[in-house]
Amino acid sequence: MQAIRDEIRSLDPQTGDFRNFGWLVGGVFLLLGALFWWLGRSWYPVMLWIGGPLVVLGTVAPRLLRPIYWGWMSLAVVMGFVVTRVLLTIFFLLVIIPVGLTFKLIGRDPLHRKLDRRAASYWIPKTYAIDDRSRLEKYF
Repeated sequence: MQAIRDEIRSLDPQTGDFRNFGWLVGGVFLLLGALFWWLGRSWYPVMLWIGGPLVVLGTVAPRLLRPIYWGWMSLAVVMGFVVTRVLLTIFFLLVIIPVGLTFKLIGRDPLHRKLDRRAASYWIPKTYAIDDRSRLEKYF
């Protein structure tokens, strides 16, 4: 929880940030309202009533969006914190653990971590497709 509080406290918005927030979020709500109107959804006016004032306030008086901005960004930080942990946990459980167990069962050691007491060194020589200095000019 301290990490979430620290991240929220580290937000340092300027007037331009409030303006951009109003335009972007309000514009998305207006687009969603237009889409829902086109799809025949009955609650499209809600989107338009949210998006319209955000765009207008972002243009005319962006500082009035300060409390909305803080609430929105706080919600985004909390959601990012939770979703990151959930997705990483799911990825670990569904990908990393099965791959590790499979490698363990078949005896594969891609990092060559097994000790070989007879080996003089664990150095693995690298071979290059081009063996001259031109390969050092462009790494990527």
